[in-house]
Amino acid sequence: FFRDGCCNTSAQDVGSHTVCATVTDRFLEFSKSSTPFLTRVCLFEDSLGICSRPVQPEAAELNGEIMRYKRSTPEAKSTSDKELYGRLAKSNLERNEFILVDPKEERVLESATSNLIFAKGQELVIPENEILTGIVLSKILNDLEKQFRIERRSPELEEIDHFEEIILCGTGREITSLARIPQAKWKRRKFKAFERIKETYNEIKLRNY
Repeated sequence: FFRDGCCNTSAQDVGSHTVCATVTDRFLEFSKSSTPFLTRVCLFEDSLGICSRPVQPEAAELNGEIMRYKRSTPEAKSTSDKELYGRLAKSNLERNEFILVDPKEERVLESATSNLIFAKGQELVIPENEILTGIVLSKILNDLEKQFRIERRSPELEEIDHFEEIILCGTGREITSLARIPQAKWKRRKFKAFERIKETYNEIKLRNY
């Protein structure tokens, strides 16, 4: 977490970044690539799996695809979610993002890679239960509460047309505005909340890094 070569952490580390590994010189050279990568570490019974993917830059035309799926352990990323990660591996993440909808309650939970923020004017609706709250959302939430009226709940799929914007926030996408969800006939109508949230996130990065 502190990038000091040890498994040191603190209460600020909401994601518990405390995995150490012995890696090869080839892996270290690859990690110095000019393209920023996200590294995923998977713990199996008798082994450690490490894979990486490029950080996805802010996409002007990011499309949402509804996937009726609920994580087996919502509060954690788990290798048991084979269907989710199998489809994610085959998807073009530069243009597409899976929007996870509870298959029983038809409530929108999160995306496959990020938390979701639904916006209309000064109103933000942010899912809270049965999701994995990421580091980015945890960092910006206090600042957003000073700027917006926030309701913590998962909106029903049929009500998302009420919202003018759907914003993704996560380590890989940082702050990104969703352009459309064709299956729900939803299309972005404004950028105002996105611009304010993006500005807030950039200010927090400057303060902390």
